[in-house]
Amino acid sequence: MSKEELQKSLSALHAQVEKLDAGDPDVKARVEALVGDIERQIESPDDTEHAGGVISRLQSAIEHFEVEHPQLTGVLNRIMMTLSDMGI
Repeated sequence: MSKEELQKSLSALHAQVEKLDAGDPDVKARVEALVGDIERQIESPDDTEHAGGVISRLQSAIEHFEVEHPQLTGVLNRIMMTLSDMGI
């Protein structure tokens, strides 16, 4: 997996965030914070201390959103797998 594929997944994630119901601002805020964490990790892939936290938050988000937001969960899972394949 390449950085380019990860950027495509992040673009898809941004699109999913825009589709989230405005009635649930906590979900949107949580995903937006996670996107920021992922983008920081991409910019600094050698920051292993930050990487563990990002992966942990991704796993938690996937578990939390899988029933109510399956498309969002799919994108998050692809991002987590891509980061893992990149050694992050």
